[in-house]
Amino acid sequence: MSDEDGPHGFEGYLVNRARNKQAAQQPASTRAHDINRVARFDGSTPAMHWLSAAWSPDGSQVAVGGWHAQGSHGGELEIWNGRTGQHEGHSTRHLRHDLAGHVISLSWSPDSTHLAAIEKDRKSGRHVLNVRSQAEGKRPISLPEGAEISQVAWSPDGSLLAVTSRGARTALLIDPANGQLRRTLEDVSGPVAWEPGGHRIAGPDGAQIAVFDAATGQRERTITGQQYKATAVAWATRGKTLAVSDGEHIRVIDADTGERLWNLPWVTSEGDRSDDSSVHYLGWLDSGRYLLEFRKHGAYSRSDANTLIGTVALWDITTRSLFSFLFHETINHVQYPPAEILVGPQGGRQTLIFFDDCPPQVWEISGDLPGYAP
Repeated sequence: MSDEDGPHGFEGYLVNRARNKQAAQQPASTRAHDINRVARFDGSTPAMHWLSAAWSPDGSQVAVGGWHAQGSHGGELEIWNGRTGQHEGHSTRHLRHDLAGHVISLSWSPDSTHLAAIEKDRKSGRHVLNVRSQAEGKRPISLPEGAEISQVAWSPDGSLLAVTSRGARTALLIDPANGQLRRTLEDVSGPVAWEPGGHRIAGPDGAQIAVFDAATGQRERTITGQQYKATAVAWATRGKTLAVSDGEHIRVIDADTGERLWNLPWVTSEGDRSDDSSVHYLGWLDSGRYLLEFRKHGAYSRSDANTLIGTVALWDITTRSLFSFLFHETINHVQYPPAEILVGPQGGRQTLIFFDDCPPQVWEISGDLPGYAP
């Protein structure tokens, strides 16, 4: 909650028709739990617009990319210490050097030493792929002519980069060491997501979900039943469960059988909903029992009906209970939706929230959650 949040802040928004109706239909929780801001990262980032974020697998660094409204080159890449919140500007200057332009997608290598970045070249307007590290600086990766890219995801074993775009019809699996194209996944577009073990990769095929064997590039399964193309896909931290967006709903699916396990609705009360129901991000907590969803412009402000605000919901999918619902930061009496949301490494209890012009904030689930297993 911001320093100025009052009745129209995080807590105020919890008390609405949807929450009251849902609470009446669900058994009361027997354990105390809460979501609180536990830290703000340091540093000043005026005139920043964040477009991408990545928390290194070992938790040591947080990378945030975007563009600077007042900078000559336009692109911006900032690094913070993920444990202390300290801004690591000078110490990571080689990793951040020579940006092509706006930084639109980021992914850390499993050993947390290299950062894959898709940048929009300010001269040509094309999206380019670079692998960056403090030791080696920037290393460009050549892509096939005409390749559409807007998302990069590093495989859990470090051997491949999955590169794709929402408008593409293929996903490219690239060797990050030498830039060679290893495999092409046909009839799939972004966003794609790696299974935690790295054996499979999933992504939208129109209104279907395609699951591929990453080693062979062969389609293993096509999951039907969706009405809309997914805008977010996430594998549970453990197990074989997929969460995919489907219009206003989120479907939780058994990836081995294609069986639909749960259907999570858009919980914003009808009078507060915006026209944009798209899910921007999905992330699993606590080994796959809890699912966090982020809709960047999912609702209208209670205090200003013309202001679009973001919505963040945390679900216990086994009981389909909604634990908390967050939506904006108030700074100098102005409401700002979150720019990015990011669950901590290994599906832990911490979540990063990014607001434009501000460093990251850390929010953490405190107290006992039913069924929580560390």
